[in-house]
Amino acid sequence: MVGNVATSLLKSVYSSCVDFLAPPVCLQCGTDLLSETNVSQKYCTRCLPHLPVRSLNACRRCGAPLGAFQSNSAGCPHCRSSRFSFSGVVSLGAYEGALKDSCQRGKSPSSQPVIASLTEKLIKFHEDRLLNWQCSAVLSVPTFWRARLRRRIHPNETMAEEFSRFLRIPQRRNWLRQVRKTRQQHLLPPVERRKNVRGAYSAPRTPGLQGARVLLVDDILTTGSTAQVCTRALLEAGAAEVFVAVLARGLKPR
Repeated sequence: MVGNVATSLLKSVYSSCVDFLAPPVCLQCGTDLLSETNVSQKYCTRCLPHLPVRSLNACRRCGAPLGAFQSNSAGCPHCRSSRFSFSGVVSLGAYEGALKDSCQRGKSPSSQPVIASLTEKLIKFHEDRLLNWQCSAVLSVPTFWRARLRRRIHPNETMAEEFSRFLRIPQRRNWLRQVRKTRQQHLLPPVERRKNVRGAYSAPRTPGLQGARVLLVDDILTTGSTAQVCTRALLEAGAAEVFVAVLARGLKPR
């Protein structure tokens, strides 16, 4: 009894010291959270209502949010004319508003807690579907080696770490690589995006990849061009099936 009280007291003192030295701030806007009623939450009361909530209906093929009565199993107006080799997509929602702001801020290495928090939400929203996919490995869309020299931490890698921890599957960084430099996708029109990434990714024929069900993660999916070429590379290297998880679904070129 005394031991439990002492432990609780020590935890309280430690928490107070941490809050004093590094006060918790809202992941969305940076506001001090010490004045909030629920300090344990990661967002302030002003930002909380604008965070993504689970869409009641989303396209199972491309992850785009849909109307309540639209069919979600065989594609939607956003993807029906596209050819995808991946078997399904989950996302938090459309690339707009607070979610768009968070994704843009998450490009910074210092803002990876934002990406980790959004990935937790993504996992909670689609937990059943993620488990039903029965993936045996997770990997992120890779970056070219020169880009890695400039920025060592990338949001899609943070996402992969969170998925690996939740699904208890390994993160395989060596299963996919970017073999040539590409232009930034969000600066290009849809047709140019497909040309830009064609042949840009390669997957070696490693033993573990043979017959594997793979979860591929990235922060944003718009035309699906990058996810498609990565998926094709993995399938040609022996993967049985590829699924995609993204934070946001761009419904038009960003």
